[in-house]
Amino acid sequence: MRMTGRKRPGHLELRDPEAVEPLTAALGDQSRYVRREAAKALGAIGENGVFPL
Repeated sequence: MRMTGRKRPGHLELRDPEAVEPLTAALGDQSRYVRREAAKALGAIGENGVFPL
């Protein structure tokens, strides 16, 4: 299968604050699953700056 460089369906292209804020808040959730999914979603939209070093 040849890669065409197109975005995956459902890929968030814009760094919409309405999408980033709840995901950033979810990083503090008690559930490991919730934290992991939030981190993956933030990484997919390029918001890597929210992760503590």
